[in-house]
Amino acid sequence: MNSAIHVIVENDNVFKNKLKSKMESFDFIFKFYNDEQVFISTYTYPKEENAKDCILLFVDNNSSYINKLKNITQSLAIVPVIVIAPEASATLCRDCFKAGAFDFYAFPFDDRTFLSAIQGANEHFEKQNENHKKYIYLSDKFDRLSAREREIMDMILDGNTSRETAEKLSLSPRTVEVHRSNIYTKLGIKSLPQLIQEYKYINTYSANT
Repeated sequence: MNSAIHVIVENDNVFKNKLKSKMESFDFIFKFYNDEQVFISTYTYPKEENAKDCILLFVDNNSSYINKLKNITQSLAIVPVIVIAPEASATLCRDCFKAGAFDFYAFPFDDRTFLSAIQGANEHFEKQNENHKKYIYLSDKFDRLSAREREIMDMILDGNTSRETAEKLSLSPRTVEVHRSNIYTKLGIKSLPQLIQEYKYINTYSANT
């Protein structure tokens, strides 16, 4: 199974041993970290197809848990965080969701509950990761454009014809057409609707991430 469960739990060997014991029967790869900063600094989004990652973050009554959770959700927005607490409360649960938690459970939990949580997180990550990879791919393509090509592309996307673009930029229509052809070649696109669709995807993704 191409799944990794990243468990972040500070120096709590009793809890860690209980958690490891419970997880031995599950078909997942578990990786343990003592600090969320260590995890953030070493984690990279998987490039494999159908990869499934999620995070289990153990929190206690220490007030720093919210900062730890925010550090993760702000740095690695697409990786779902399942928060686990030894004692659940409405306040703790609410604070965790406000800080970006994907799910929240009290420990110990039954196997069915755990597997359901992991499955939901994995499905969420798989979809978000595919969207992220598409965003990176398209962003890399558009970064190949020169400053002049971007300027002309923006004029085209604003609805200007080649002649109107040429007039506004004090260029010849032929020059604009050459730049337009180069833009399509660099981006590997064949039509204006495709250009609009891909550029919109980048901007929409950035605005919602």
